[in-house]
Amino acid sequence: MFTDADTVHGTESIAWVVTNIEFHHADCLSGYVHQDMESLGEHFIVPATYIMSAMLLPLWLIAAFRSPALSFAIGQVIVFRRAAFESIGGYTRVRGMITDDLAIARELKRAGYREVFLDIRRHVRCRMYDGYRASFAGVSKNIYDIARTRSVLFAAALTLLVGFVMLPLALLPFQVLIGIAGADRSLLCVGLFLFAWALVLYDRGLKWWVPFLYPILFGHLLYMAWWSFAQSLTGHGVVWKGRTLH
Repeated sequence: MFTDADTVHGTESIAWVVTNIEFHHADCLSGYVHQDMESLGEHFIVPATYIMSAMLLPLWLIAAFRSPALSFAIGQVIVFRRAAFESIGGYTRVRGMITDDLAIARELKRAGYREVFLDIRRHVRCRMYDGYRASFAGVSKNIYDIARTRSVLFAAALTLLVGFVMLPLALLPFQVLIGIAGADRSLLCVGLFLFAWALVLYDRGLKWWVPFLYPILFGHLLYMAWWSFAQSLTGHGVVWKGRTLH
């Protein structure tokens, strides 16, 4: 069992992961912990970690299919069966990877092992980043690695973000004020997305008002995506905890 130093575990966390890795006949278990956020800046960015399950990868697909492309793990809690972990050489194979949690999940599936991704928030909590700047740097680091190593996923995420989230929101004020046709459809898109996003964040235990920040959150995400892509193209890398990562 690997877990981040800043996670806080309940008294039953180890029993819970052992029970579930056995119940699901899995070789690797990871999941969403409860994210503690103490500043407004963190609320602008940290909920972006839930976009994977909300827009890109329904989490039940991870266990249902053995394709490495359908892999996901978060290093806050990641548990392996010893035999599976040692058979792929442990973390040696992904040494130097920026998002080694995602990389080792892909390696396990590539070797034919079974993974599950579950809800761990009742047993583990974590304040992932300390304030706005740390949140921006941390999420940008992860986006940079996706842009660099998984370009198809990055392009799909960016297309969804622009086409289905930001574009209707940007068009709506002009359609209403100027009388351009299609305001009803844009309003429907905005309303449906807000409702779906609110369900995701409610399920994650976030405060009731956080979903209404989504224009700011996804605006930040779009900027971070383009910035990370530019850093990838230029080879400048990203700075994380005083180190430049490439």
